[in-house]
Parts: sequence; C-alpha cells; structure tokens
Amino acid sequence: MDKITEPHYQSTDVNADLQGRLVLTNEATQTPAIQHNRCYFCGNNRLETINNNLKYCPNCIEFGRVTSDKFFQINQDRGFPKSDNPQVTWDGQLTKQQRQASLEIIDSISQNKDHLLWAVTGAGKTETLFPVIEAVIKAGKRIALAAPRIDVVLELSPRIKAAFAGIQVLTMYGGVEVEYFRAQITVMTTHQLMKFQDGFDLIIIDEVDSFPFVSSEQLEFAVQRALKLNGNLVYLSATPTEKLLKLYKAKKLNTSFLARRFHTRLLPQIKVAYQSDWQTQKDKKKLHGRLKREIEKLEKDHQRFLLFVPTVDMLEPLLKQIHSEFKMRGETVWSGDEKRKEKVILMREGKIDFLITTTILERGVTLPGIDVIIFGADHINFNKNALIQIAGRVGRSLDRPYGLVLAILEVKNRQVVQAIKQINFMNKKAKEMYE
Repeated sequence: MDKITEPHYQSTDVNADLQGRLVLTNEATQTPAIQHNRCYFCGNNRLETINNNLKYCPNCIEFGRVTSDKFFQINQDRGFPKSDNPQVTWDGQLTKQQRQASLEIIDSISQNKDHLLWAVTGAGKTETLFPVIEAVIKAGKRIALAAPRIDVVLELSPRIKAAFAGIQVLTMYGGVEVEYFRAQITVMTTHQLMKFQDGFDLIIIDEVDSFPFVSSEQLEFAVQRALKLNGNLVYLSATPTEKLLKLYKAKKLNTSFLARRFHTRLLPQIKVAYQSDWQTQKDKKKLHGRLKREIEKLEKDHQRFLLFVPTVDMLEPLLKQIHSEFKMRGETVWSGDEKRKEKVILMREGKIDFLITTTILERGVTLPGIDVIIFGADHINFNKNALIQIAGRVGRSLDRPYGLVLAILEVKNRQVVQAIKQINFMNKKAKEMYE
C-alpha cells in the first residue's frame, strides 16, 4: 500500500505517554487542525461551517469537535529500548506452516515491505504472529494490533497479554474509558488509530476485510498516518479484499498462506439446496420445505447449529416456528441485541441448542462442534466473504473437525458460486502445501 506523505515533526520534550499521539490544542505554534480544506484528524474534506465562518469536521465529531481555530500537537514516537529477552510467556508449539509464515513476515519487515497473511478460519493466525511480535520487540519497536470490531479486540487482548506477560499491553476501544499509557503493544479497534501519528513501527490489521474498516477511506488514512515513516503493515484475513487480491496476483504484496486449520483438516465446503419460497417463511405459522427437514435431522442427531438469516425481521418468526414444532432450545442474536454476549455464552456452554442470527456472528466467534444453515443465501446481505466466514464457523474443533454448511436459496447465486470457488482454491492450496 502507498504510504501517506504527511510532514513528520520532531518531538519536543514532552511526556513520554504523548509520543505518537495527536493532541488537540489551542496553541497556534502547532499544526492546524484543518488545513487545505481538509481535516487533519480523519482526512475528510467535506467540512461544515458554523458561526463566524468557522469550519468543522462532521465525520469525526465523536472524538471531539475539530474546528479551524484548533491545532494538533504532534509528538513522534521515539521507540523503546532493545531487548534480548522480551519475556515471551507463550509455551505452545507452532506447526511447520505457521513457523514458515512467521519467518516470511519477519523477512518482509526486514526488507521494509508490507505483508498479507491469508489464513483460513481456525488456522491459528494469532499464534503465528507471536514470533513476529517477539522480533519487533527485541528491536525496540512499537506495535499496534488493530481490528475493526470490538468483539475481536476483546478476544485478542487477553491472548496477547498471556503470551507477552513481561511486556506492557494496552487495550483501546470505544465506549469504555481506559487510562492511556504508552505501551509497546497496543491492541485496539481500527478507529482508535485515528488518535495517533508516527506512533507505530508495525501495524497488524486483523480481519482487514471486515466492516467498518473495509472500503473506509477515513480508516485507511488513519492507518497510514499512525504508521511511522519506515514502518510496516501486516494484513490478516481469511477473505482478502479485492484490492489486496489484485496486489497479491500482481506479485506486489508479499503473501503467506495458512491453508489448513490447526487440526490439518480441509475447510468444509458449502452444500446448496433450493427452496422456491423461502422469502415467505416468516409470514407462516409453521416451518416448511428444506429448512424443516434439515432441522428434523439435526434434532434427531442431537446436533447444535447456527441458523443464519439475511434480515432482522426473520429472527422472531423463525424462533417461534421452531419452538412450536421442535423440542430444541434456542435464541435469536443480532447487532442491536444487548444480551448478545450472554446468549453466545449459553450456546458455547451447551445450555441452548441453536442460535438464529444475522451476519453479526459470521466471524470472531468460535462454537465447537456446530453445524450451519444459511437460510436465504441468495439475499444481497450474504456476499462472498460473508458466506466464507459463515462456513468457517464449522469444523473448528479437534473433536469434530467437520460438519454441515448448507445454503438454502431460491436461485443459483453468483456470490454463493464464488464462495464455493474460493474455498476450493484454499483446499487445493492446502493439498499442495501439506501433501
């Protein structure tokens, strides 16, 4: 990716915790908050005007009002002392493929090149990063591990802290007040990168294809500005964006593959079933068609499952229909559900048999031993990447490294076909690499 060529400012004698941070101030000796009709904080050039022709940026108002009479204090990060013993406390073992991917990423960093780690869901990409992080810490450099969604940050943070118990780790995400300190490793949402400039030698972006990072010019701007002038980016994804795929195919982006999961089994393929009237299901009193037959099999086999639906209005009707016809216990989950985390825990602990969910559970959640049904897979809300991520919920455990992924749709769908094609590509890559 092209680096942003913003001016880099030498830090004055400031508190160490401000190094690499952007601080809004009234001091006119600093950098104007709005310059060349663009917000310096988020890069937005669609500004609004308030009293006395004062301009402000509406895009980043949640971080505090950035107006044309304000300035940013910029304090470039100075790095950390080099360390021969960074006290890595993770005592697990990497597979041969994970070790190879780690070495390839470290080699890219040594050449000042960015890198893509294309890893199937459940391949252990986080563990693959541990030698990379260790090498960067030894060099006295600073790392940001960023992800678009809070759920992923909350899952990553304790794992990083456990693996690097001797290193200060800070966790940052919106909605929770955290006492900021300058840590050598910062785990954060991608939005939090907007608060930094010249802050990190290495920025690792997990789930780079995920909303809200994907296709966000504002967040891409934030990433490039938070990166030091000679810093590097590492992208992690099971479903790389078209932009990253083009760079990979053109051999302009160093890429490593983890094409099999830790238990070495291939990805489960998506099976397709047709139901001509799935859209009318929510208006009926009872289940009908292929969905009913599949749930009958699941109940008979005492098999727990996730039922993905394209829209929120389908959740409650389907739950009532299933409860009226089957003895299985279930709940609904969607992005606005305040009890979402509690319900996922119930499912993980085996206290309920199924969850009916929107795409909110397409990634970042591991529920061992489940099957998946995608109801209405030809709906616009299920794109290729979402379908691949949903399929990745299945077969993640050593006890049950297989399972059903069934897409129920009305007509043959391009997104479903592309998802099947990409899963086949990774499975072929796995056979080439591992056999």
